Amino acid sequence: MGALFGRILGWLGQRITGVSPHIINQKALYLSQPCVYLSNHQSNFDIFIFGPLYPWRTALIGKKELLRIPLFGFFYYG
Repeated sequence: MGALFGRILGWLGQRITGVSPHIINQKALYLSQPCVYLSNHQSNFDIFIFGPLYPWRTALIGKKELLRIPLFGFFYYG
């Protein structure tokens, strides 16, 4: 459910903000599986950029404080 939420949020955020990332060699992201993807959140745009990149069946984790955010926390509860 986390990967789906990431894709939806990424798509929506890209449409609202006008951010349109261009990923060079995206196929290489999926060659070595299983793996761990990490983000250090340099800005709020990270969610919009990384969300659509997560492969299906990706498990997302976050700090427990995210559970308090309406709707957003629902997708992390589990």
